[in-house]
Amino acid sequence: DPYPILRHTDALISDYSSIFFDYLLLDRPLVFYPYDLDEYRRFSRALYDDYERVTPGPKAYDTAGLERQLSELLASYEEHVVAHAADRAAVRNRFYAHVDDRASARLFDALRERTAA
Repeated sequence: DPYPILRHTDALISDYSSIFFDYLLLDRPLVFYPYDLDEYRRFSRALYDDYERVTPGPKAYDTAGLERQLSELLASYEEHVVAHAADRAAVRNRFYAHVDDRASARLFDALRERTAA
């Protein structure tokens, strides 16, 4: 399970995995590696959303491109963070109504309201 270590990372490399949606909550860089995107679309399950619209970060379609993207990220991490911040925020805001640490409190309040009725 990779989730416990996400908060200890500086960036995430992903292909089509939904883990990047959760990673958006950390507001850290994402690099996408959809090296077989056309094949995936043809022969695997359908994507829920337009891949280009919901993947906020640079994309590498081959190994050389991935190496280039990672080199750029490592060479200028802060610039990368800033350059893609608005795209990350737009996708995060599309899928999350709340971006805070109050989910448990909201759930507790909702359950308390339902049981009080």
